[in-house]
Amino acid sequence: MSDPAPPSNKWGVVAIASVIFDIDVGQSLEMLYPDAAPLSAEARQSIAYLALPHSNKHEEGDTQFSFRFRRQDPNTAVSASTSFYYGFVLFRQRKDTTRNRGYFQKSLVVITTLPFVGLYDRVLRIVGPLYFQVGNPLLQALFENIGHWPSPVPDSTMVLPVAGTFVTFVVPAVLGYDDAPSLYTQRWSLEQESFEVEHDDVADAVAADDDDDDGDDDGGTDAATTIVRNGKFCVHVGDHPPPLPSFADFLNTHELGMSFESVGLYSSFEGMEVCLWDLWQLAITGESLLIASPNSRVCSQAVLAFTSLLAPVPFHGDFRPYFTLYETDFNIMQKLHESQTLPTTVVGTTNPFFLKSLKHWPNALIFPFVDPVVKPNAGAMAPSKTSFTTMMQSDATTSAASSPSTSSMNEDVGSSTPSAATPAAMPPPTNILKQIKRKVALDTFSETEEPRLLTRTTRLVVPDRAVLRQLVEASSKPPTSDGDGEIKPGDEPPHVSINNALLRKHFKHLTERFLKPFEEYFGIWSNHMLTPTTPYMDITAFMKPFHAKDFLAALFSRPLKLPFALRTTRSKVKMLYARFIASPHFQPWFTYRRNECIKAFDAMLRSLRETISSKDLVVESSGAVMDKAACETLLLQIQKTMALEAAKTDPDDNHMLIMQKHFDDVTKKIDTSEGTTTSI
Repeated sequence: MSDPAPPSNKWGVVAIASVIFDIDVGQSLEMLYPDAAPLSAEARQSIAYLALPHSNKHEEGDTQFSFRFRRQDPNTAVSASTSFYYGFVLFRQRKDTTRNRGYFQKSLVVITTLPFVGLYDRVLRIVGPLYFQVGNPLLQALFENIGHWPSPVPDSTMVLPVAGTFVTFVVPAVLGYDDAPSLYTQRWSLEQESFEVEHDDVADAVAADDDDDDGDDDGGTDAATTIVRNGKFCVHVGDHPPPLPSFADFLNTHELGMSFESVGLYSSFEGMEVCLWDLWQLAITGESLLIASPNSRVCSQAVLAFTSLLAPVPFHGDFRPYFTLYETDFNIMQKLHESQTLPTTVVGTTNPFFLKSLKHWPNALIFPFVDPVVKPNAGAMAPSKTSFTTMMQSDATTSAASSPSTSSMNEDVGSSTPSAATPAAMPPPTNILKQIKRKVALDTFSETEEPRLLTRTTRLVVPDRAVLRQLVEASSKPPTSDGDGEIKPGDEPPHVSINNALLRKHFKHLTERFLKPFEEYFGIWSNHMLTPTTPYMDITAFMKPFHAKDFLAALFSRPLKLPFALRTTRSKVKMLYARFIASPHFQPWFTYRRNECIKAFDAMLRSLRETISSKDLVVESSGAVMDKAACETLLLQIQKTMALEAAKTDPDDNHMLIMQKHFDDVTKKIDTSEGTTTSI
């Protein structure tokens, strides 16, 4: 393999690939641009295995989905942020009687380091049809096209040119999803903290029982010379005016904190909305989940949506939106599963065999693998959104009886009693959510026409019926003659965009309210280390150390204003917090939030240092001039602050000069005053 290529562009694109099915060798990487892309032989093999989805349903058409794969040998120690690539795929399948398998199968894949799923979904929607006209010359053209994009601007809507047209994209506030917890250098010692929880606080309340030619023209047709020439798109951008942001983009503007928040919760879990709170519990507590669907897009979108449910807390576990038996990591995953040492892992698959080979996976979300059967006298297929709403309303009486009473729940967690208008919780239909014991195998359940959530954990939350009632239905009004109400290709229906935005806002708010009890650890607590308060003080000395056992013991010492979904019982609320603290998400999130606090206080102290005079610097908060001992402590603070500034990649020379002057003036005062008041 040739020398590794330099970084391609600011959007993390490593390479563009085409993958085909060869009857002699199976799935193979047909072409990669650039060929010198820094992809190991194992990574290239993973692209070939993952880009052509496995399914018993030979449906014709185009399918877009995504996958995540290890960039090098799994035994090599690398950081989480650099050990995986993302693949975004447009897969085409067509009947072709001239081929041995009876089908033409081929994929176009964008390999990136940044998980901009919404962006590359739209890019592939545009260039995919062009690719099957032009062939492999389009790979270079697309790579070069993306390389000319301006740098992404966090928390903004950008309009980007692609193949003579444009795509709009809402850039999330945090670009490096995996790097979010390490944006700032840790400034306090973990020896002061304790993240251990008691086993009884996290344990369940009830113990568990025991083709040779691809048929494409690679550049010899008129289409190739018209669309792509010399590795570049020939269609002028000016031929297509920039589009207005879509309705979904409008709803998401300034709302996306991290990349996968653009994946719709309603569109990913339609028909099982009532189980979203159970999925939130699994996500926030770091539970592993297996998602099986006959469709690669359904399972991959569901995995990404699941990992985003706990936003603004970043997901810190392994997740594979689409996974196959042929991946090297599958054997590792299977061994961890069999030894019951599986870390937090979320896997999406189209192969029902996973339910047999990973039959004791902690939790599973199974989409129907069988087609719904239409009864002779039935006018509709499987339950629609309307029938779901009707079922909710008709079940209101029984739901109130089967859920913990609102008043008892509120009294238990110390919240104020809500008004009589507060809706009662509704248990999910038993045919969707099923709690199973640990020894029960996933493959013991027969296939059904309904989705099914199998979980082995205690249920600690309840659905919020008020939110479910706000979901809107599809409009029955047909488009007008002037196109009003017509949905453009690739755009989602307005009711889907509205429901996605509503659910995203609700679950983000749910998580934020759940995190409120931790806020006291992200501000000034007390001067428990008796640190002199100066512009050079270390703010970490004023922050409350975190001890998990103390936090849980004091959880109900003051009223908790919990959202409806968490108003259960004290023991369940405590268990939920204990499991969150024990999850892989908590410590990175805690570190990130504390460093954000430190950064904000540092900015304030920095501004103060730049404006304070040397005379005022040695005056204590009481108004008295510092004695020699206090000045010596201040001198040590200045030295430490100067060392932190000098260690930066790009230190501020002007600020270093200011601190050096303060250091010299305080040194002079110590040398000349001997504890007496001396002017500087």
